[in-house]
Amino acid sequence: MAMFDEFEIVGHRGAMAYAPENTITSFEKALSLGATSVELDLRFTADHQIVVIHDEDITRTTNGQGRVIDLTYDEIRRMDAGSWFSPEYTGLSIPLFKDVLKVLRGKAGVMVEIKDEPSWEDDENIMLVIRQLKELEMLEQAEIISFNHSIVKRFKEKEPAVMTGILYGTSAEPWVDAAAVSAEVIHPCPPAGQQITETDVADAHRHGLKVLATTNCRDEMENLIACSVDGICSNHPDWIRDAFNK
Repeated sequence: MAMFDEFEIVGHRGAMAYAPENTITSFEKALSLGATSVELDLRFTADHQIVVIHDEDITRTTNGQGRVIDLTYDEIRRMDAGSWFSPEYTGLSIPLFKDVLKVLRGKAGVMVEIKDEPSWEDDENIMLVIRQLKELEMLEQAEIISFNHSIVKRFKEKEPAVMTGILYGTSAEPWVDAAAVSAEVIHPCPPAGQQITETDVADAHRHGLKVLATTNCRDEMENLIACSVDGICSNHPDWIRDAFNK
């Protein structure tokens, strides 16, 4: 399977409206709700393991404290990453990237968001992500995305075969920004996603780009689908599914 073989229903950090974000349980929940892909976030631990977590600090989504980069994976995996969301999820842990890939392999695409932080200035870190995707034969199932478009460019330079996309909140001509870093996909995020028109999508398609917008509003989902976007990312993947199947 490859990204954009079909309309992409993307679960944001899994299905974070229903389960603790960026946990294996959240990704499995997204699949059960009809997601064809999931979005996730990567960070490095002190011992150079790639973990799936959004924040720079573990405080919000675990019962621990501290920056991810200052903690070893052994320390991080002992933290409870589920009870903050609901007692029923007590005991969930922050997963390794490679363990999430094993769950998703052959089942769903993976949109890998790269955060704007110094770790990604090291080419070896970029290649570590690429190697883990290749080891599980998931390069075609993946897309690398970031608000920092220079990071997107560097991933593409290191591995031209990987699909890449740019995230943005505002842009008059996003296809120009995409072309500058050789990206194949544009990801309008609020407020851009709320303002997108059928003409905008047609312009992007004319430039050979896919369009995948982010929203958590049912009405916006229906409008985006009417505008012929190629996919939608949301905390509620089931809402996207229902809107697409209307």
